[in-house]
This record gives sequence, C-alpha cells and structure tokens, in this order.
Amino acid sequence: MASVGSMGLWQVVQLLDKDQIAGIEEFYQKCGIPIEVRHYCAEWIEATPWQEVHTETQAQELFHGMLLRLEEKRATIAVAADTFINQLTLQRVIQQLRLTFQSNALQFVESIKACLNAEFSVKEAARKRLEPPLTRNTPGNIMSFGYPSNGVSPGTPAGDENTVRGVDIAKQLQDLHVIGQTMDMDIKNVQQMLEMANCYINEFQRFEYDLNHRVEFQGQMLDSAVLDKKQHLLSNKQKIEVQLRDYIKEISQAQTDLATKHQQTLQLISRVVDAIHIEITRWRRLQQLSGNGGEAEPNLAYLQQWIEAMADIIWMVRQQVTMVTQLRNQVPIATSTPDLGANLINEATQLLNKLVESSFIVEKQPPQVLKTQTKFSSVVRLLVGGRLSIHMNPPQVRAFIISEQQAKSVSRGELGRTITAKEASGDILNNTGFMEYQSQTRALTASFRNMSLKRIKRGDRRGTESVMEEKFTIVYIAEFKLGGAEEIAFSVKTMSLPLVVIVHGNQEASATATILWDNAFADSGRIGFTVPDRVSWKDLTTSLNNKFHQIGALPMTEENLQYLAEKAFPTLPPNPVYDKLQITWSQFNKDTLAHKSFTFWEWFHGIYDLLKRHLKELWNDKLIVGFLGKLTAQEALLNCPQDGTFLLRFSDGELGGISIAWIATHPETHTRQVWHINPFIARDFIIRSLAERVKDFDHLTVLYPCRPKAEAFGKFYERNADHVQRAVRLGYVEAVLINKVTDPVVAAPMNIDNPETPARPDCHDGYPLSPMSSLICSPPPPSIGSQSVVTDDGRGIHVPQISDLLSDLPHSMAIDEDELADFLTRFQDPS
Repeated sequence: MASVGSMGLWQVVQLLDKDQIAGIEEFYQKCGIPIEVRHYCAEWIEATPWQEVHTETQAQELFHGMLLRLEEKRATIAVAADTFINQLTLQRVIQQLRLTFQSNALQFVESIKACLNAEFSVKEAARKRLEPPLTRNTPGNIMSFGYPSNGVSPGTPAGDENTVRGVDIAKQLQDLHVIGQTMDMDIKNVQQMLEMANCYINEFQRFEYDLNHRVEFQGQMLDSAVLDKKQHLLSNKQKIEVQLRDYIKEISQAQTDLATKHQQTLQLISRVVDAIHIEITRWRRLQQLSGNGGEAEPNLAYLQQWIEAMADIIWMVRQQVTMVTQLRNQVPIATSTPDLGANLINEATQLLNKLVESSFIVEKQPPQVLKTQTKFSSVVRLLVGGRLSIHMNPPQVRAFIISEQQAKSVSRGELGRTITAKEASGDILNNTGFMEYQSQTRALTASFRNMSLKRIKRGDRRGTESVMEEKFTIVYIAEFKLGGAEEIAFSVKTMSLPLVVIVHGNQEASATATILWDNAFADSGRIGFTVPDRVSWKDLTTSLNNKFHQIGALPMTEENLQYLAEKAFPTLPPNPVYDKLQITWSQFNKDTLAHKSFTFWEWFHGIYDLLKRHLKELWNDKLIVGFLGKLTAQEALLNCPQDGTFLLRFSDGELGGISIAWIATHPETHTRQVWHINPFIARDFIIRSLAERVKDFDHLTVLYPCRPKAEAFGKFYERNADHVQRAVRLGYVEAVLINKVTDPVVAAPMNIDNPETPARPDCHDGYPLSPMSSLICSPPPPSIGSQSVVTDDGRGIHVPQISDLLSDLPHSMAIDEDELADFLTRFQDPS
C-alpha cells in the first residue's frame, strides 16, 4: 500500500491539484529547465547525488549523461500519428538545454538542486496533509479525516483499545485517499495506451487498405516500383501488426492490474466501512447510556468527517470503474481480460448504500417515557452531510411508531422499503419533515418540533407483563436518489431508542424502570429489545448512581449503596459481599418490599424525584444523610454529646418522603431520647422549603455530627424582601407560614432561650409526636403539628393543619387535599 512517505518526489508532485502543478512548472521555467526533462528522467534525477557535484567537469559529465538519456527516450518513441509531436517536443527540449547550459554545466546542476528542494518542500507539505504523524500529541492538533492527534476516540479515555481502533480508521482513510489518487494516474496511463492502440489500429488499417486497393490497382501496370512499394507496405504492416499485438498484451495486463487494484481497494473499503459502522454502533450505545445519566455521547464531528471521507472515496472508486468501462467500450480491443466493471460498480454501490444507511441516526431522541396527547420533539441526522449532493434535493423524512415485533423485522431487514400508517402501532401528528443543510456545521438534519402521539395500539403482552413493560420505537424513513443518468436509489431507516407509552402520570415511575433496565443492560447486537432478566447488583447500582448524575446530584456513597442493598436483599446473612449478588427484574420492580406496598424501584424513584424537584442543592452540600434506617439514625444520634443534634434521612415507609430525627433530653425522665418528625413529601416543599422548615424548629441546633444549623442551612433560607416590598406597594401586610412541633414535651426544652416559651408546659395524653428511646421502639410516626402564620409585627395567628380543615368540612363538599395545598401556596403570594 503506497504512502506519501514512501513515494518519489515526482510521484507526489503528480498527485497535487492543477494549480500546484502549474506552480511547479513555472518554477522549472524560471530555472531554465523544461518540465519534460523532469518527467522523462525522473528516476535518474532523484537517484543522482547532486550535492556531491562541485566541479565543472563533474557537472559536464552529468549534463551530457542526461542529454544521452533524452536522446534514447526520443528514439524509443514508436512511429505513430500522435507520437510525432512528442518526438518534436523532446528534440526542442534537447536543443534548449544545449543552448542554455552547454557552456555552464554547474549552473545546470544548481538549477536541478533548486527544483528538487522546491519539490521536497511540496512533498513535506503533502505528507503532513495526507499522513500526519500519529504519535504527535500537540493540543488542538487535528489529524486528517477529523481524528485528534492524541488518538483518543470520541468519548473514550486515552490509552484504551478505542485509541488504536480510531487511529487505525484514520490511517486507513489516508491510505485509501492516496490509493485513489494513484489509481487516477493508472487510469490516465491506460487511457493513453488505449489511444495509442487506436492509432496503431488506424495505421494498420491504412496499410491494409493500401495493399488491398491502391497497390492492386496500380499492380495491373506490372511496374517494378509498384512491386517495391507493395513489398514496403507489407513489411510495415507486419511490423505494425507485431507492435499492435505486443501493445494489446500490455494493455490487457494494465487492465488486469487495474481491476485487481480496484478489487483490493473495495475489500479495504469494506473493512473500513465495517469499522466505521462499529464506531456508529458504539456512539448509539453511549447515547443510550446517557439516557440513564451516563457520560454524554461524544461529538459527532469525528464520525461525520470519517463518513464524508469514506463517501468521497467510494464515489471516486465507483467513478473510476465506470470510466474504465467506458474506455473499454470506446476502444474495442479483444483482450483476454474479463470485464469486471459491472460487478465492481455493483459492489461499490452496495458499500455506499451500507455507509449511508449507517450514517442515518437519531441525534436527539424522543422521550423514552412518552405520554399520549403530549407534544415532543426529535432530530434525525444524515452524517454523510453535504457529500454526494444529497442536500441539493433535500429528502423527506417520515416517522412512525412501531411495536417491538415490528422493530425486530426492521433489524432483520424483513420490513419493506417503507411503512404505511395502517401498519404502524399508533398515530403520530406532525410526523413528516424535510432535511435541512447547515453549511457551517455541515449537518444535514430533519427536526420534528411538534410531534404528538395521538393514539397507541397495544399488542398481546407476555405472561404477567404490564403495559409499562411494553416497548415501542419510532422508526424514521427517508428516500432519495443520487447520480444523473444512472440514478442510485436509497431507502434508509433508523430507529429511536426503546420507549414506553403511558396515558397517565402515575404510570411514569414503572415506565421509567423499564427504560432504565433496557438502557443499562441492552446488548449492542440484539434483535428487538430483549434484555437479561437477571443482572449484577454492582452494575445496577452504577445505573442508579448515574440517575443522580443525570440531575446534577452528587453520587451515592458506599454506605448509601450498602443501605440500598439491604433494602433490595432483606433476607441475606450478615456482612454479605454485595458486589457479587445478582438481582432480577421482579426484585427490582415487580415484587413489593417486605411489609410494604411498593417495590424497591418505586421507593428509590420517589427519593430520586424528591431530590430532582426540591432537595438537590441540600444533597450536594451534604446536608442530607439520606439513606439511613431509623434504628441506625437513632444509634448515631445517641452517640452525639450535644442535645438538639439532628439529621435528615429518607423515609422507609413513605414514598418520596424525608424525615428529621434529633436527640434531646426528656424533661421528665431526664433521659436522652430520639424523636422523628413525620416525613415531608414533595407537595410540602411546594408550600415551604426544607431549609425553611428546619429553620422554623428552634430545638434543632446542630446538624449531625457537629455543624451549627445556621452555618449549614443559612444560605438556603428564603429571602422575602421582594415579597414584603410588593405587599407594601399593594397595601398589604406580609405573612409567612412557619412549622411548629405541637408536642409540648418535645418542644419546650429545646427552646430555653426563648422568653415566650413556657418553662413547664402542660402535658396531655396522645402526643402527636412521640419520643423514641434507646430501649423502646417508637410508635407509628405521628403527623406533623399545626402551622402558624407570623405577621410582620410579630403576632402569631394559628393556622389549622390541612387534615383538620378537611375534617371540619361537610361531606357534601369534595375538596381534595392537594387542591387545598395549592391554595395555601397561593396564600403566600401577597397579590
């Protein structure tokens, strides 16, 4: 395989474009050396040690040696119509050289050295352009065909197998580029040979005509001169016939070599196309993992540059084969070489089809949990970009939702060129779009901005499979044609990631579980959407941690993950090796947890959703312990020396709940005990944030283990200055909601510095919030106490609890608790 580094100077020059070659020719003319000298004596000039020539005698010897070679070349040119001009050209070149350098051969040597230095500079520039050094690691340097100089494959760490794989693709593209250019030269040589053969044929036919007509007519005169002429023509005819026979053999061999090169080139192209297809598959897999919060899929720029370069190379080879076939037909010479043109063109077309099909991707995925009657968007992209002039007649793209079974047919290639609306598994509004070309980014994309799933047709489910486990996909189809007289028709398809269709928001959690499992454990080469039923617990926790990463939250700690394992595997013996455990889909999202009415995933998703909506900043500041059992929290707080120490933990029994636990000395028994506030859920934080609620409880003083509350939560306290100013402008008095524990035994000792707090509150039976000691398990979690509204003059107005308000209403008034919570939210707005 030829490379720029191993090619001769003159070979590299011939690979340049027309403008660069014209510049080289102009330089030779300025030096007094005709460019024909360089062409006919290329090997001899490059092999001669010009730097060692220092005397006129040495220079004269080389000068006359070159003239001798030019004379030999002129003498070897066969006698034919078009070569006569070449003979005259060489004769004129020889005369020019003698006139210019006969008396100053050293000047001739200096001129040759200057020309060679210029060519060497051109070769170095070409080498850097076509074959950049693969070991160079300069920041910002970009290799040919879009590969970074450090060899790092997009989205992968340096030093792994992807580095070698990516560099190999770039290197093979470079080699193919050079091979294509050298084959252009081979085709030109074959063209010249065919034209020369045509001249031989015409000359042979002329001699034959003279022998058969003119000489025969003149032969009736029986003139000796006529006989001599006939003998001369016959001799020339025989010479031409021998030369033509030898030339046809040479042409046949050249055509055979060219066909072999094209076959080998197409084999190499096939391997590179397969390698690029693998890289596209890897990109798709990274995109799927990013749906779970993994690292974002790499930029498509490198893939697009590879695909564009590959498309250019395939199209160039296809055009070369077409040209060779046309030359064959223009000069009909009977040779022993079989015509492989049709097969080679067909093979090149198939490779181009495969490349274009692979380059059709979903750049922006539709939501994987898709709710009917809800607007969504997606973007598809053809990575072949502006190549092949596809953007000149933008293709139309249509989108259809299909079932998993239909997706299997698409993967196997069993589906037809297109899909009808009747065959689809649902109706998508605004499902057509045209591709648009962005000249700056070279991106050829079709954007679907206002899609909506109007209706879904569900299939037969397997066994206990629920509707939240049924997977669909959106398939995008585009059809277009390339070429002029010989059009190539393309029908390309690509599918979105699997998605689950829901009709109500309460199905979202279970549908998200299906998508998380599929994204995490799908195999790249699968048919349909099959996934394993049993997976490694360690791999699952990686995906769960990625969900935290997806919302910008800090990852869970080893202690957090151990607590999750204890939740998922409650019956294991003490101190198991959790990394070696396997968890099934049923354990994850079908079987309920022990003594609970919800699954492991439903419990985790409730916490995840709470963090995403309300608690992410507190979690990232490590103010929430989070995954901690009640008994463990009690033990931790009892070991704290200071009363009023508290921690925040996620509830075991309330979906999406977070509770506050704190340590204090009981005023009656004088024993240190732990209390737990009834868990807060998402709608509570719509009314008042968790930081503000912690602020409201004066008996909470130190965040576990020893951080002052104001220092920990101060920056999260709400600033109501804007609300106050707005209320004053509108003639209102600002009011805010505060939280308060109603159990006097719990509240009194925690607020001894507050003069308004009674020294010894009256006790009563049935505390709303009971203590939890180190010896006795606590009763079921009571409800949070009442709330108070504090005006700007410091007066407190009692506000009953939401449940109290509902209990006082007549049964005929059906007011939902959520509606009342929304009302209280609006109550904070002074407008």
